[in-house]
Amino acid sequence: MASSASITCVTNLSTDGSITSAVPLRKTGIIETKSDKFIGRWLDATKSTLLFAKGVILVEGIAEAFLMPELANTVLATYNSECKELVAKKPPTLAEAGVSVINMNGIYFKHFMQLFCDVYPAKTTSLSIPIRCSGITDHDPAKTEKIGEKRRTNKTTSRQPLPR
Repeated sequence: MASSASITCVTNLSTDGSITSAVPLRKTGIIETKSDKFIGRWLDATKSTLLFAKGVILVEGIAEAFLMPELANTVLATYNSECKELVAKKPPTLAEAGVSVINMNGIYFKHFMQLFCDVYPAKTTSLSIPIRCSGITDHDPAKTEKIGEKRRTNKTTSRQPLPR
């Protein structure tokens, strides 16, 4: 349903213990930064889980999407085996913790991070979906194209950090 509705018509309902909040996605700054059209085209039935998860890990590609859950399983198993208190133990997997790993198929983090935090505070005063979110990239080198004997960096694929 979330993948077929306009992103500006969706409201995220989240609960953190006893507090429930409703955040209309149109109020997250995605319209001012023109990310709404990009997100609307990008969302599908599998990627829309980022709106329903308890936590989100955005990854650059398929390798990271396969690797993150396995790394988390190892870390969680170690943590749980060393944890003395039953109450402090964590779920054994990201899935059981309600954390969604989303393959971005590129470095489109800025469009989606605007949903979870105010990436452009100078441009917008926006609400945020109250879900923890991280973006992980392997920082591939910029692509180059061969022109005669010289190589030229393709500026459209070079990595640039998100604005502060």
